Amino acid sequence: MDDQDETRVERRAIGTAAVGKVMHLVSTRVSPELASLRIVVIDDESVLLELIVEMLSAMGHSALTFSNAEAALTELAVSSHDIIFADLRMPGMSGQEFYHRLTAVDAALAARVVFLTGDAADMQTRRFLKESGRRWLAKPFTFAALAKCLKTVIPGRSTISRLEDQCA
Repeated sequence: MDDQDETRVERRAIGTAAVGKVMHLVSTRVSPELASLRIVVIDDESVLLELIVEMLSAMGHSALTFSNAEAALTELAVSSHDIIFADLRMPGMSGQEFYHRLTAVDAALAARVVFLTGDAADMQTRRFLKESGRRWLAKPFTFAALAKCLKTVIPGRSTISRLEDQCA
């Protein structure tokens, strides 16, 4: 691979289904601290999806995005990924239902789910986050909070500690 390829970022649609558009970001840049991660992001807010993809790309990671959890589950059944960021409140399948369904088929991957929520004050949301033991980010979040979260959830890293905590 030549030097020009190392910093190229390419976006391309890789599929459209009745359940939602799938957008893939390919980034060949690799963070000097961490190997490039394959990350799934699920959120019904397209502007937020785009922002998260830009943040992850700047860190040298690639992201596969979904506007709904059903499409994400279909993809996760046939490909491997390092981390999943999933919104809790989405039309159709909620983040909670997504998490329970993923846990039933791939508990190891479900352990690397990070929830995104704009409703952290809601008692049901807080209870679910506590019971699931998964990390979470409160919307809106910063680039620094996303980077910190990645460093604490990356497989094989010794920094994973109290998973019930908020990432930021």
